[in-house]
Amino acid sequence: MNNDLNSFPAIATFWLIICLLLIFIKYRQIKNIFSVEAANQDLFLLIIFLISFPVYFGASFAVFYFFTGITNASTTNSISFIFAGIVYLLTWYKRKQYAGNVLVNLGQLVRKKILIFELIFFLFVVISNCYIKFSEGSKITFDLIIYILGWVFSIFFLLNIGLSRIDIREKGINFLFTIVEWQSIKEYKWIEPQGNVLYIRHQAGLPLMPILMLQIPSVKKNQVEQLLSRYLPTNSNLS
Repeated sequence: MNNDLNSFPAIATFWLIICLLLIFIKYRQIKNIFSVEAANQDLFLLIIFLISFPVYFGASFAVFYFFTGITNASTTNSISFIFAGIVYLLTWYKRKQYAGNVLVNLGQLVRKKILIFELIFFLFVVISNCYIKFSEGSKITFDLIIYILGWVFSIFFLLNIGLSRIDIREKGINFLFTIVEWQSIKEYKWIEPQGNVLYIRHQAGLPLMPILMLQIPSVKKNQVEQLLSRYLPTNSNLS
């Protein structure tokens, strides 16, 4: 327990820096694509989005320690991640049914080359960490099994995300196993010179940020624009 407590300030500082950096990047992105007013409005949503993850894992650590006495942060984080991921995937079918029929299929979210690169990176991290632990004389323990299962589930989750498809449905846009409902979309904008990159500002809900970027196939741009014009107010279009 002492080791976890001693390392907590360094871990908390690291995540704080990462969160602040992401807030700065996303704030500038919203300001450059939409407006300063839009960026200021979404700043609170960005902060809530980014602090929710360390808060979730911190609360999970406290709950596990209180009920089971487990003090290994890696173990509790892995269990929490696996639990949240399984619940999210199992409830996807119901959420997809609620969204209605597919109106336009926009293809896979991630290109295969990028997906292969990410998988190789994840496998490298898993194998190298396991090698380090065993070379230090670590035995197969509950903590190590959960740690490995956490990485295996991460790879499985990445595969599901990478192979998932973006589509427009009757009640919104299917993106990352989440339905962005029409009423939650504030505005959208097509970016030139290609003109087929669609940015959407929406009332964010986990696990999505308040700004989404969708690569729309050129042959389907007009069809997507017609649907956006049908379901969204006319003042939402800034293209």
